[in-house]
Amino acid sequence: MLLNEASRLEAAANPGLAAPMITPGMIRDAETLQRIGYAQSGKATDRRNWMLGSLAATFVGGFFTNNLTEPWGAIGFVVCGALALAFFNKGSQT
Repeated sequence: MLLNEASRLEAAANPGLAAPMITPGMIRDAETLQRIGYAQSGKATDRRNWMLGSLAATFVGGFFTNNLTEPWGAIGFVVCGALALAFFNKGSQT
């Protein structure tokens, strides 16, 4: 099992031009990865909450779209658009 993990690490580090060589560092890294586990991805609820925030900012931005001729409507539209993009970006990274 440890050798399989070390082979996987070596394949990721080797672009395929050189002969495969598992180093002591790769063995150490493979042992650490097996002992502590891999990094866990973000929780699904976090992603859902960020995406719902993006959706909410889009709906609020629609209210400001009806009032673009007013200064507060244009500012609100831009702020809601920026928030929607920021929330969507954060949600897609978690």
